[in-house]
Amino acid sequence: MTSANPYAAIASEYVRLLRSPPDVSPDQLSPPTAVEIPPNAPTVLLFSPHPDDECLVGALPLRLMRELKLNVLNVAVTLGSRKDRQQERWEELQRACNYLGFGLIPTQENGLERVNLATREGEPEVWAQSVSVIRKILQQHQPKIIFFPHDRDWNRTHIGTHYLVMDAIATMEARFSCWLLETEYWGAMDNPNLAIESSAAEIADLMAATSFHEQGFFNLYNPVVFSRSLYISLSRANFFSLDLFLDCSLERLLKVYHTFDVNPSYFFDLDFDLEIARNLELILGNFQLRRLNPELYIVLEELRDCFPNREDEEFKTLWQKNSKTWTEDLRGAMIQYRNIGHAAY
Repeated sequence: MTSANPYAAIASEYVRLLRSPPDVSPDQLSPPTAVEIPPNAPTVLLFSPHPDDECLVGALPLRLMRELKLNVLNVAVTLGSRKDRQQERWEELQRACNYLGFGLIPTQENGLERVNLATREGEPEVWAQSVSVIRKILQQHQPKIIFFPHDRDWNRTHIGTHYLVMDAIATMEARFSCWLLETEYWGAMDNPNLAIESSAAEIADLMAATSFHEQGFFNLYNPVVFSRSLYISLSRANFFSLDLFLDCSLERLLKVYHTFDVNPSYFFDLDFDLEIARNLELILGNFQLRRLNPELYIVLEELRDCFPNREDEEFKTLWQKNSKTWTEDLRGAMIQYRNIGHAAY
């Protein structure tokens, strides 16, 4: 009997695909084309409670790396509780990260232990040591974005990782700032406020990377489990990418201004004026900025227009006279319109 339900064919095809996994070994997979990350690219830290979490919640980090050329580093918080599998899981994790193009940071040999609220509340010395490990990673890499589980992600190590990262951030210097993005896997958020679009190719790459994990492979064809990190919302993803692009570009521009203000000789010796011009044009060249922050767009246009031409005979005098003012004008606009740039470099 033929079903009159127009969705029957879609559901049947989905079931067929789930029951017919690819007949290929992970070692036979060819990695996607590598992304060339600039040496000074902003850093993204993805705190993964277990090996394979970098794949299961890696949709947005993957897009940030491929589209914005950000330096994504996966932090292996633990290597699981089975000591006989820890070295093996580390090797699986290395292969998965290599496949995706993520960098990989160990916390310590065999990973941290007992990352959960029971340790936080009952073993303060052990917990403080783990917090210190995470703090050193934050200090070394100075991330602009941090991914970590939300505080109700059900699994005790996921919840522990949330508090571990938050406790480490609380010990950082006042000038430290970054975006915090909470992820969900085991337990849904009560009020999620961001959805991310993933292309079919991106999903396929995340699934392929998951196949390097023996433990993760068992969940690979569970549609409920694997799809939790693959939300669809084109508009939100685009606006988040624009926000992030704008903030990273502005902070990079402010650092350049500040460098020239403190060390004017750099400006004339190394053509750093071209770096300022390039950054301003990169930001102003994004047509969506005028719609997102029209007031900021006007301020940046004014800064560009008053910037001296290197061929001007009074170029050096103009820069030395006005650089401090221009730097503070840029910082003021960033604080007023984007709420960034508070810390002094």
